[in-house]
Amino acid sequence: MAAREHEVPFNPDFSRYDPTTVYGRARNFYDIFSPMNLLASDKDLLAAKNTLEEFKAGRLDGQLTQRELWRLNNLVQSSFHPDTGELIPRMFRMSAFVPINVPIALGMITSAPTLTNIIFWQWINQTYNSAVNYANRNASTSMSDTQRTVSYLAASITSVAVAVGLNRVSDNARFKSQLLKTAMKTVTPYTAVASAGALNVLLMRYSEATQGVDVRNSDGTLVGKSAAAGVKALSEVTLTRVALPVPVLLFPPIILGALTALHPPFAVRSLARTVTELTVIAGCLRFALPAAIGLFPQTGTIASSSLEPELRSLAKGPKVFYNKGL
Repeated sequence: MAAREHEVPFNPDFSRYDPTTVYGRARNFYDIFSPMNLLASDKDLLAAKNTLEEFKAGRLDGQLTQRELWRLNNLVQSSFHPDTGELIPRMFRMSAFVPINVPIALGMITSAPTLTNIIFWQWINQTYNSAVNYANRNASTSMSDTQRTVSYLAASITSVAVAVGLNRVSDNARFKSQLLKTAMKTVTPYTAVASAGALNVLLMRYSEATQGVDVRNSDGTLVGKSAAAGVKALSEVTLTRVALPVPVLLFPPIILGALTALHPPFAVRSLARTVTELTVIAGCLRFALPAAIGLFPQTGTIASSSLEPELRSLAKGPKVFYNKGL
């Protein structure tokens, strides 16, 4: 299968995998979000971008293999913002999401479960999420420094309050039914993480829904800014944040429970358990991130009839296109 994938003819305007399916999009994002892409220096990334531009101009025919061209394309897509063409700060690229989340998870796992520690690590987590959400937004809508600051404070404070509050309520609640207690303990962590993630992205990128995002015809010509497209884009991104925690919260307890059943001393907190837990979490994140982001196409579409009245006459076809952001 890998050999056939490497033989796919390179086309900078299309995905290596079928973008009309969730699997194809997830598989494409799996390559783009690879932490190995972080090893490329800024010089290497600029060289990759220039090489692809040379290829588009027809000046590199036959000089690079299809596999090399796809590799360069992955580097460019993982590092440059599609709207601005500028390098995304290294820590806030999606390829850094898993490596950065490992030390955050380590802090959450090993710190004493005091309210102060819980708030601190949730704040660290949501601060990082805010930076990632902003860095990977649709950049056709601008935000002032004041708007960014207010959005960050609202996103971090609200998401931390929701995450901490729901978990504290669950911990302190009294249930007559053991089944209800178990269900609450199972559902609450997901609800807390999913709600916090959704609120964070909504508050960090709300301007896309209020000011609108650039929409274009199939030939690339700008139609204008559409709030309707912004709402659709933000709704889709929010749903990816709701889906992202599912495998991360579902599989680690199952895997660790199985390991504990096989080796009971594994239940005691130790270096081996901590390393194993972090490895499992990182592995789940590595697959969960591209799967969640791949739920919707990177280049979104909206029916021309759904645009604002002043934009409908400028649309050349039944639908227009926009960058959803990540």
